[in-house]
Amino acid sequence: MPHKILLIGPDAPLRASRRHLLERAGYLVKTATDHSALERLAEDGCEMVVLGASIPENGYAQLEDRLRQAHPRAFIVKIQQFEAHRGKAPDTFVENGMPAELLEAIATLFNLERERLTTVLPPRHTGTEG
Repeated sequence: MPHKILLIGPDAPLRASRRHLLERAGYLVKTATDHSALERLAEDGCEMVVLGASIPENGYAQLEDRLRQAHPRAFIVKIQQFEAHRGKAPDTFVENGMPAELLEAIATLFNLERERLTTVLPPRHTGTEG
């Protein structure tokens, strides 16, 4: 089953372009504006959120906080236009939304999650074994 990604940003043509890129890479992609993001995430239960660079910085911080509170297990990837970033750090940054960098960042996070979920822990010792 393909990973589900919610792509958020106010620019409809840019969202459509990035959606096409991610779908071609095999992901199931839903889109939303920054105003409808929480509702869309609740409806679709995505594993990752990609935030577009055109979301205003003050709106981004508030949106990230609300996303993390509502869906703490979802990865957050922020496409960033500038070297400096103020505020909280998402799970990863992608500089200027370059397609190869975006695909690499998404694949890396999903691979890390898969490794985390498939790691087998040794049995716990309770001290009652003889």
